Amino acid sequence: MKILYWTSQFWPDIGGIEILAMRTLPPLADRGYQFLVVTSHGRSEQPDFMEYQGIPVQRFPFWSALTKNDVPLILKILKQIADLKLTFKPDLIHFNFSGYTAFYQVATARNHPTPTLISLHSDLTGLRTGPGTTVGKLFQLADWVTAVSKSTLESARETIPGIIGRSSVIYGCAEEIKMVLAPLSFNPACILGIGRLTYEKGFDLLLDAISLIVDRYPNLSIKIIGDGPERASLEQQTIKLRLIDKVELMGNISNDDIPKYINAACLVVVPSRYQEPFGIVAVEAALMARPVVAANVGGLAEIVVNNETGLLVEMENSRAFADAIVAILAQPEKTIRMGLAGRLRVQKEFNLAKYVDAYDMLYQQMATNQFPMTGVRLDENAD
Repeated sequence: MKILYWTSQFWPDIGGIEILAMRTLPPLADRGYQFLVVTSHGRSEQPDFMEYQGIPVQRFPFWSALTKNDVPLILKILKQIADLKLTFKPDLIHFNFSGYTAFYQVATARNHPTPTLISLHSDLTGLRTGPGTTVGKLFQLADWVTAVSKSTLESARETIPGIIGRSSVIYGCAEEIKMVLAPLSFNPACILGIGRLTYEKGFDLLLDAISLIVDRYPNLSIKIIGDGPERASLEQQTIKLRLIDKVELMGNISNDDIPKYINAACLVVVPSRYQEPFGIVAVEAALMARPVVAANVGGLAEIVVNNETGLLVEMENSRAFADAIVAILAQPEKTIRMGLAGRLRVQKEFNLAKYVDAYDMLYQQMATNQFPMTGVRLDENAD
């Protein structure tokens, strides 16, 4: 089966969607699926064509053409996409939703019409989704819609009720790391945050929380992996809060190196201040038996089981994060149990094989028009 796999960014750019694609396309290709990835040039400005583990990747300047209102370039891209569809002749289009690339899919939908699957990795709240809008037209074209969490699917169904009868949840996943897990160390204690340095990720809240407890834990250290537009602001905040000797903003590091930092931490904090669709950092931390303190919002509340695998706290509340961190550090034995419980839960509920199997079955069902579909389904009266 030929699948046109459409995503806004792809490796070597790293984010939740990119990580899921990197993990799942190769094993699905091993099962006989022929993929062609359509994506943008990304933050790292990759070449127009490359391969990822034998999978062809074709890149287009989707975003720059639209933001510059470059009509000749937009028309050129549309022709290239139309020609690509006619040449590749996909049996299925798997579109990982992002607002700006929707235009190109909608505008070329009549070129080689084929079953279309949309995967939601983000919240639709605030987007214009009416019947005459580009996003509305995109979802009208969808034969099926998946979401990475119940929270994301419920929000999407409220925004676009028309997908209620043709949508399901397929949770994201983590990949088992071939590494000996280090025991949790509390003296000194290392706290870890991972993600893009943006306002939505809330790392300023983490720094505020640390400033409230640092006198109590003088050996505490905090490492934050990632980069982004808030880096300068966070650097200034560490100076203002007198945390320079406690906080290390590490910037971007290789995705292959992240597990060793998780392994050295006793706690991973996810202080997001928005509807985190899934929370892949929380899953990866739990898989390595690290308890997670996370904002009680979005998909994070479906990953972290409060008081069992970590702690959920009120969003935007630095004091609540500080209290949760203290609770973790003050109860080492309970914390170790939390970490182990989180690891068992991820191995059962969010494993790579389960994720690959779910999409394998879904692809086959869509190709043969068989219903009901796979995945975690929510009925119309879901809480």
